[in-house]
Amino acid sequence: MTDQTPPPTDHETFTAPGADRPPTESEERAAERAADDVDLDRVAEHYEEMTETGAAVRGEGQIEP
Repeated sequence: MTDQTPPPTDHETFTAPGADRPPTESEERAAERAADDVDLDRVAEHYEEMTETGAAVRGEGQIEP
């Protein structure tokens, strides 16, 4: 931080991620129904593809080390 950088305000303070509330009964049922429809191999393949794509980003959107 420099002298010109203002300190973070309360809404900018980072906290550990977590749910803001427990799921409702209908949300739980929907998640259980959807779990049967998820193709884990396809999801894993897509994840790997996007990881490789992200690692090769050049130009706009590139994250500097």
